[in-house]
This record gives sequence, C-alpha cells and structure tokens, in this order.
Amino acid sequence: MAVKVLVPTVLQKYTENQAAVHCSATSVRDLIESLEKNLSRYQSPPL
Repeated sequence: MAVKVLVPTVLQKYTENQAAVHCSATSVRDLIESLEKNLSRYQSPPL
C-alpha cells in the first residue's frame, strides 16, 4: 500500500528538505525500513 508520510520541519533535513515522502508499506515496521533504505541520512533509533 502506498503511504504518504508528512515530515515535520525539524526533521526535513533527513528527507532532503521534503515536506512529505511517499513509501510503500503494509506496517509501521515496513514503513521505517523503507525510509531507512531510501533516505540515506535517516536512521531510526534501535528498538
């Protein structure tokens, strides 16, 4: 499923100054993994 993620201004430095990013994910975990894979500067904290 395609998902549009709205990015708060303070975090846009991790999304190359994009206010929104589109990802394909079926769960929150898939969404985070997709963001990590596609946005090289983004890294989530360890779970």
